Amino acid sequence: YAAHIGSVPAAGDSGSLTFNNCMFGYSGVTFSLAGATTVTYTRYSSNTDYALQFSYSNFSLSASGGTNPYQYGLLTGSITLDVSNGVSSYTSNLADGSATNIAGVSYNGTDVTISNATYVYNSPSAGGIIKLEFNNWTYDTSTGKPVSGSITVTGVNGDTVSIVTNGSSYTVTYTIGGVSTSYMVNY
Repeated sequence: YAAHIGSVPAAGDSGSLTFNNCMFGYSGVTFSLAGATTVTYTRYSSNTDYALQFSYSNFSLSASGGTNPYQYGLLTGSITLDVSNGVSSYTSNLADGSATNIAGVSYNGTDVTISNATYVYNSPSAGGIIKLEFNNWTYDTSTGKPVSGSITVTGVNGDTVSIVTNGSSYTVTYTIGGVSTSYMVNY
């Protein structure tokens, strides 16, 4: 990035960081980062029209000193962020088969809409792939409540839980072994 400090980035510009147990603390908790990451502009037209790719290798985060020590990683994969006319899309892929694809994130006042999103997680404890899908999910950031859309979680064995909202209530449907049960919650 040094060549473009104070100027517009160009496609192909990149920067790399390597963390070797980089430690920092906050509120009595010590965090440690390790691994390597590279950020590359794959497209740049303006601050509302660009694409970035983040690649990372053997990346980990750990926290100690708090009530719940935590270790996350080792992760190897890539993340792509694409912003076109202010609408964001995001894709990530991990070496273990986990992936995220979020398309069409848009903002209207305090409402945020995710047109389509899929998160796939390879869960060792569940014994395989778990999938989370958002479809035209809109929520109000000022209230924290959903406005419209649906979310579906699919387990390793194909069982599902879906949530559909209309702005004043949501319906939760569990389908286990082909048998469905639903209930509605008003808010």
